[in-house]
Parts: sequence; structure tokens; C-alpha cells
Amino acid sequence: MTFKEENILKAALYYQYKIFDLKKGLINEDIALEDFEMNKRNKSLINQQKKNELQENFIVLIGSVLKRLSENEFSTSPLDLDICKKCDWRKLCRATHLM
Repeated sequence: MTFKEENILKAALYYQYKIFDLKKGLINEDIALEDFEMNKRNKSLINQQKKNELQENFIVLIGSVLKRLSENEFSTSPLDLDICKKCDWRKLCRATHLM
């Protein structure tokens, strides 16, 4: 699949409406420094190589999740058990520590 230059993703940012900030997320270094006036210390800056690595890792991760789902394998082990105490789904969850 090929993309035209104008169709390539350049940024994925969160707008923090309480403080009117648009600096969290990921953004191409060139665009961030020129158009958004960010500085090089901003952790949201990403170069093309890092973006490609993230995309490749994401494709692998999504592929493994879809494969497990197609095999009816659902993990019931949350990464953080403290979240379970206030989770809205705790009454429906199949996690063994809640049973």
C-alpha cells in the first residue's frame, strides 16, 4: 500500500482543554519545532525511525491480540490489581481474584 505524502500521519496529540495545551502525544520533530514552536526537550517529539519502530511493534501487538481473540483466549489477569477495587466492570469480570 502506498500513501501520498499529504496522507502520511504527522502527529497524534491530545488537547488538554483545562490548560489549553496541545503538547502531549506524538508529533514529527520537524513539524513540532517549526509549526508548533515546541522545543527539543519535549517528550512528544518523534523522528521517522522511531515512528517506524512504533508502527512495527503496534502491528505485531495487534496481530497477537487478534490471534488470541480468534482462539477464544481472553486474559483475566489485570496488570494492576489496585484498579480492580474501583473498576466499573468488577462485578462482571472473570478475573479469578474477584471470584
